[in-house]
Amino acid sequence: MKNRIAIITGATSGFGEAISR
Repeated sequence: MKNRIAIITGATSGFGEAISR
């Protein structure tokens, strides 16, 4: 479960960064 949260958090962070650019 912890791994799943880490993956979701990383995906969300990368997605937000892409939108910010």
